[in-house]
Amino acid sequence: MILFILTIFALIALVDMRGLLKKKYRKELIVFSSIFIIALSLSLLLSFGVALYSPIKVSQYFLKDILHLSYK
Repeated sequence: MILFILTIFALIALVDMRGLLKKKYRKELIVFSSIFIIALSLSLLLSFGVALYSPIKVSQYFLKDILHLSYK
């Protein structure tokens, strides 16, 4: 599974980053690379069986406790 994930991410990186480099979109390349590395890290953690927190709980905490919003 890990080899499959790395292969797919490598193919995506080759296709997408080549276009950004040719057009000299440096800022877009930095943003893309950052999001790409986060996605790769999360995918590898999931394939190793690491339990990750749900983003729903984080957004609920943000809405309820920080912004004091209620969605009833």
